[in-house]
Amino acid sequence: MCAILALCCGLDTGHESLASEPFSIFGVAIYLDLNPPCTTGAVNSVTVTVSPFKEQVDLGVLVTELARKAAEARADLVYAIKLISFVPNQGAVATAMISTCLQPSLPPRDNLPPFDAELADIVKRAPDVRAYLFTNPVPDPQRSVQTSALLQTSFGGSDAIARLRRLIFADDTYRSASGVKIDNSCPFVASFGFEFHDGNNSAWWLVSEMCRTAILVSREKFWLKADARNLKDESVATFRQLFKSPK
Repeated sequence: MCAILALCCGLDTGHESLASEPFSIFGVAIYLDLNPPCTTGAVNSVTVTVSPFKEQVDLGVLVTELARKAAEARADLVYAIKLISFVPNQGAVATAMISTCLQPSLPPRDNLPPFDAELADIVKRAPDVRAYLFTNPVPDPQRSVQTSALLQTSFGGSDAIARLRRLIFADDTYRSASGVKIDNSCPFVASFGFEFHDGNNSAWWLVSEMCRTAILVSREKFWLKADARNLKDESVATFRQLFKSPK
């Protein structure tokens, strides 16, 4: 409650008794500090808009929405919360940083880096999913979906889409024994991928069979700058089987 009071009333968030006291929503720790309280994995930003039809902003709703976005991205930490703007009857816009605290004592799968929250949102809600083969076998630091040669192929129906979503967000899809960081000796080159399409927005789930890794990226994102997740061998095969599903 002290943290909410600080956010609401503009108290000094650098004060130890207020800023360092987190509260938890959806299993996500919410901090008002500008810096994380621990060593973190990959860091992403998230933006939310709340209370669009009200004359006042409900800070509880704002913080809850930030926590929801973080939880969907598999993050366990929200910090550096900033209220960007508030216009009565138009809503409040806030940003925050999300990440995961790296704790060596925990199983490595618990240290998986969070997904980009906006892309994860698209994956969860997109009504249209398309499958593609990638025909560029040579690593390129400037490679992205936008600069790649794609070959669209068949993909399964709603059952396959639901299974694909479950696989992407399931911890046991990923290798834990060797950690979560990409091996630089195996630069990411997509073998195949899935486009989650929602209106003018899209998110791409790409799989490298050579490196046994996967990334969630936008169409323009350079692959070698993306956070890759190490896949279990059986997960690579399962993604392939979905890819080959008949219509």
